[in-house]
Amino acid sequence: FLLTNLPYWLCFYDLLWLDDLFEEATLTEHSLHIYHMCGTTGAYAVSIFAVALASTVMHSAQLRIFSCCSCSHRHLHRRTTQSLLKKLDVGCALWMILFFSLCQGFMNVFPVAVFTLPWFIAGAILKRTGDFHTYTIVHGIWHVSSALGGWYLLDSERKFK
Repeated sequence: FLLTNLPYWLCFYDLLWLDDLFEEATLTEHSLHIYHMCGTTGAYAVSIFAVALASTVMHSAQLRIFSCCSCSHRHLHRRTTQSLLKKLDVGCALWMILFFSLCQGFMNVFPVAVFTLPWFIAGAILKRTGDFHTYTIVHGIWHVSSALGGWYLLDSERKFK
């Protein structure tokens, strides 16, 4: 299940090596506006890196890989940490969708969202109903499909420029 985060990291890696295909903006006091960040490798890379890191850390905690999040004598601490990590994970994913929508236009992102978001929603429902085995499969499909969707949008951006 944790390996389904790999496509996010590969998309980030792809950005690092193919950054010459993007027009880099020079950082000025005006370039921190969202529209000045669009099309820069750094802005896309930060968004994808945030999703990759937040998702990997959150699901590592969920699988109790980190001792701070799995110690049984600190149940309240574990639940608080996992809740915070879940909010961070979902927040980063929402930021990436918003960022791509602002930069590339909602109508360009919409088809990707229609393909990927149902996997996220189905996974959330399965998790809430306690079907954790199916949740890991469906949520893993969300990871792969959303990373591929992000890569597709980035590739479209490269071809457009």
